[in-house]
Amino acid sequence: MEATQRWTVSNLATSIEAARLGHGFAWLPEERIREELKAGTLKALPLREGGERYAELYLIFTDREHAGPATLRLGEIIREAVASECKKSTVPAKNPVQRRTRRTPPGRARPK
Repeated sequence: MEATQRWTVSNLATSIEAARLGHGFAWLPEERIREELKAGTLKALPLREGGERYAELYLIFTDREHAGPATLRLGEIIREAVASECKKSTVPAKNPVQRRTRRTPPGRARPK
């Protein structure tokens, strides 16, 4: 979105408070503003396009053998949540996997 003025803050709570006070708009995680949405102090903007954002997430263990139990549990929680959301999602992938076929060079027949 094009804006004539832009504020950048380094803390999510600051961004939420600025939006709540009417100083602008922000992309905010719904789970962090559920109470404000319920109370009406924040409202979702009715956008024609781009009303939701998606991000690719990667879970990387630099050394799984030395990861603590909390880190391993976090990995399980993330995997479970992603698997659950993938089952619920009806949004097609941006780049669906296409079936690969073997190409035959020009002038050569493909065996049947």
